[in-house]
Amino acid sequence: TLTTEEMIQIDQWLSILNKTFEDLEFPPLYRVFQATTYFNDELQI
Repeated sequence: TLTTEEMIQIDQWLSILNKTFEDLEFPPLYRVFQATTYFNDELQI
């Protein structure tokens, strides 16, 4: 289970990520793929 602090950090990260991808105009599918890949990498460390 995530702590409140971790959830806030993830929420902030997603906000930054979404803004970055919107600025770059990536398609939604690519956005989801990148987010999934990132989280998978993070979890494996």
